[in-house]
Amino acid sequence: MTGSDGKPAPRAEFSLGVVDEAIYAIRRDATVDPLTFFFGRDYNAVFTTDSLTYYFNGEAGKRRMRLAELRPPSRLAQLKPERLVQPKVRKAFPDTSFWATDLVTDSAGHARAKVEFPDSLTTWRATARGATSDTKVGNATLKTIVRKNLILRLAVPRFFVQGDEMVISALVHNYLANAKTARVSLEVSGLEILEGATKEVQVPSRGEAKVDWRVRAKQVRSATVTGKALTDEESDALELTLPVDVPGVKLSTARGGSLNGGLSTAYDLTFPEKVEPGSRSLAIRVSPSIAGSLFGALEYLTSFPYGCVEQTMSSFLPNIIVTQAVRDLGLKATYDEASLQQKVRAGLDRLAAFQHEDGGWV
Repeated sequence: MTGSDGKPAPRAEFSLGVVDEAIYAIRRDATVDPLTFFFGRDYNAVFTTDSLTYYFNGEAGKRRMRLAELRPPSRLAQLKPERLVQPKVRKAFPDTSFWATDLVTDSAGHARAKVEFPDSLTTWRATARGATSDTKVGNATLKTIVRKNLILRLAVPRFFVQGDEMVISALVHNYLANAKTARVSLEVSGLEILEGATKEVQVPSRGEAKVDWRVRAKQVRSATVTGKALTDEESDALELTLPVDVPGVKLSTARGGSLNGGLSTAYDLTFPEKVEPGSRSLAIRVSPSIAGSLFGALEYLTSFPYGCVEQTMSSFLPNIIVTQAVRDLGLKATYDEASLQQKVRAGLDRLAAFQHEDGGWV
């Protein structure tokens, strides 16, 4: 790291993140350039606008996705034809491979960070942002491509359903200089292979080949699919773990009432036929007053997986209203005040991230 004068910047603190480039194809990096933020020109002007003429346009529609940009193939030594290269099974595919916020440069302006790339074959973007004690700031990005000359891809659904039958396809891409005979196999756990077996297919240079298997999902909750493509020069293997859902619909039944003195009450619960074994549960909640039942509703509202602005408001606004009601009425309620404030703050931060350039949220 150097300053504007080209001299090293010692003791500079900076962050470094290495993220899959595909993420930025979906949404661009909106972080402000630190140089512009601290030393940008600021005009003394007042603008008035409204949201009536606001419109949306795509950000990634005109960008070319650089997910598997190829370089000239490396000249690897040709192995004996009867020997097949055993590959490393690729199974780790995180979106972020490295993140650090406490890197510090030495007297020469250098700092080192060891980054181990996961198994994703993609373009990785490294972004560094740094600052010195006297507010010298800067940032830089660098992209690198992780690729192979022979690539196996598995065409699978996002999830299975118990008892369903579907086709799993293995796609082999050959970027080697010569055509190859690939031995393509599929190993499964939690699935039953109905049709298909290990095959040897011809894959031309700069070409691809496909092998299909028909499978059936077993009575399990997860399944593992491992595909392999072996050649005498380079090989690839891929392992995916996918959920297996239970066929049916989740149903809930609620009963409520009040008890006075030592009285008891009874409720009849009717379960539907062919219920998944072990899926039934019973929860009983007792509160000394009607106000106590509000906290159970708060737990549901704050744990629901919200997405839009309206749903985000529903995640923390009831917390504020119920807290204020408990204080105004002087009710005795046992709840974690710090946890409640943390949820409110998380909701406000998420809501602020949704705000558009015109100041609105719609």
